[in-house]
Amino acid sequence: GGDGGVGAAGAAATERRELIEAVFAALDTRGRRLLSARELRRLADHLDFRGTDADWAIEFQSLCEDNGATPEVGLDIGLFAQILNDRSEKGFHCTDSELRAFLGGTSVDSSSSRSKAASPRERRPDERSTRPDLIRLAFEGFDARRRGTLDVVAMQRFAWATGFTGDDAAWAEDYAALCDEHGADPEVGITLKMFADLVNDDSGNGCFCTDGELRSMTVGAGATPSG
Repeated sequence: GGDGGVGAAGAAATERRELIEAVFAALDTRGRRLLSARELRRLADHLDFRGTDADWAIEFQSLCEDNGATPEVGLDIGLFAQILNDRSEKGFHCTDSELRAFLGGTSVDSSSSRSKAASPRERRPDERSTRPDLIRLAFEGFDARRRGTLDVVAMQRFAWATGFTGDDAAWAEDYAALCDEHGADPEVGITLKMFADLVNDDSGNGCFCTDGELRSMTVGAGATPSG
């Protein structure tokens, strides 16, 4: 009986494959066996993606291109499974529990799993939240793809929240300068520590935010620029 672990691993792999197939079927509302950007967005929203439709279009195009799919055609079950199992930046990794929670939130008999369907990331600050808590919650709110870093798109949403009104080209320049100042790789993005340094820095190089501003950001991290 030395292969018990292998058997358990095989059973877990089978269960995950079935979970992925069930989620694919739940998303595939048109029965095309291909997922469009809009269909996959439902899963992204469940995982607390807070970007705009334009942000998601960019994310979906990037996912498709990174994995050899055509955005206009969509993702088949094989590619869908591939991205859900991929922990790198090219993927869209989901744990089994996240997949189950999604199914629980979309199925008819959701009463038993409704309480588990809320993502643990959907935390809101309360009056007792410390400043480090607020900074972390704001960072997580902007980190829609849960990469652990904020890329140029995520940081642009932060910039909008702090009053930036320039266009994409102007932001690309500001982002490059920001990364340079903080020793960040623009392709990787801004880490939580760099983000904390930035919002705590009241010099000309920083982007100081009050606790109140951080608190409002944790609620509106996916907001688009007003005006």
